[in-house]
Amino acid sequence: MIHVRAVNRGHRPVELRGLYFRGLDGSVVRPHMFADDLPKMLHDGESFDAYTDEFKINEAADAAEVQPTHVAVSDAEGNEYTAPYPPVEFGRP
Repeated sequence: MIHVRAVNRGHRPVELRGLYFRGLDGSVVRPHMFADDLPKMLHDGESFDAYTDEFKINEAADAAEVQPTHVAVSDAEGNEYTAPYPPVEFGRP
């Protein structure tokens, strides 16, 4: 299960408009996600959660011929916030 969480850590409302995966060349992949509908307004400290599985991401990426490298959310002002995909995992040695 892949869990994507966007948190508004600012002091103003942010309207999320998009959730997608992006490849190195800028291509976009939109796998089926289980989440609240977008757009969604987030006030200070609120979060947005979405879930999918790796199979759905790979299936959409293969169809679009894209290798996803980042997960991204975009807001109403056109800002894009990204994190590496697949996520880096840390563990104890």
